Amino acid sequence: LRNGRENWRFSAQGPIYSSPSGRFDNVFFGADDGYVYAVNVLRGAMSWRAKAYGAVRSTPLISEEGVIFGTDEGEIYNKDLSDGKTQWQVQTGKAVISSPTLVEDIVVVGSLDGAVYALDASSGWRIWRYRTHGAVVSSPAVQNGIVYIGSANGYLHAIDLDSGTNVWTYQTNDQIASTPAIWNGAVYFGSIDGAIYGLTLERGDLQWRFETDNPVIASPLIEDGVMYIGTTGGRLYALPV
Repeated sequence: LRNGRENWRFSAQGPIYSSPSGRFDNVFFGADDGYVYAVNVLRGAMSWRAKAYGAVRSTPLISEEGVIFGTDEGEIYNKDLSDGKTQWQVQTGKAVISSPTLVEDIVVVGSLDGAVYALDASSGWRIWRYRTHGAVVSSPAVQNGIVYIGSANGYLHAIDLDSGTNVWTYQTNDQIASTPAIWNGAVYFGSIDGAIYGLTLERGDLQWRFETDNPVIASPLIEDGVMYIGTTGGRLYALPV
């Protein structure tokens, strides 16, 4: 980071759309070659690679339970941290591009089949499935037992983590691919309708809305009360929240 010089380079056998996750002295990521990789962060040497039987564009979740991710074949895998062997797998109806999150030993992730899944982290047992009636590209954000996630039919959904029941929904004018960010009692996200929204966590009431000139697919970053988010028009916005 100090000088931008290359430490090492590692080549997969296909394009890499999956964002990497780092833990336990390794960086974990998937590729369109149908493998998920663990690469040593110091040497750039492969610790292991594991077959996923489909392109991996989901960002892996790394926990004590393993390496958990989705594939374009609709599978959700948990691979062993030490050797990449499959510990469990769950089939959904379509591709899983959404990246999983872990809360209280529950894995939450969306699928293009129009559902959000809650799985037991140790066994993969399905706790609940929530139907959004629109493909889910967005990844979940969770706070105080509520899951917040967007869907392609333009809704942001607030889902009870324990029961998988709807708490509230809010409709925008186009698809939501953006992953929500939570800050100071509100949830923030972008929509392909070109707007950035801030909703109250408890009821989903509109707190504010900022109009841009282009679709917002990117996910917001909030630091010290300022949201940073980009649009397909090439603009990066800094907005007080």
